Amino acid sequence: MSMPVSAVQRELVRFAVVGVVVAAVYFALFLFLVQALLSEISANTVAFCTAVVLQYALQSKWTFGKDMANPAQIRKFLGTVGLGFLLSGAISGVLAPAWNWPPKVTALVVIVTLPISNFVLFKLWVFARN
Repeated sequence: MSMPVSAVQRELVRFAVVGVVVAAVYFALFLFLVQALLSEISANTVAFCTAVVLQYALQSKWTFGKDMANPAQIRKFLGTVGLGFLLSGAISGVLAPAWNWPPKVTALVVIVTLPISNFVLFKLWVFARN
């Protein structure tokens, strides 16, 4: 006997699927651009911006069922991306050195922390039900 899937469970699964797809697109695009002789910083800029746009499109439409053409929502999304950058910087630049974490631990803490904070902010703020 299967249990019905709640809306939050469905959103969480879709959020994770989008995360994997966006990471794969970033990875492939970054490597392609570096092989096309772009500098790594240029390749990262293009791949990162592409990944952010793709993530917004998929998370808004598919994960949370929201209209993409909402300026306030776009600003909140970009704010969340910026907050994630600051949070990963705080983890890698403050906590890791203070607690003498090796780089693998730092990376693991970031890749566990950011998806949790992003999902909570997306659910309760960026794509909140009105």
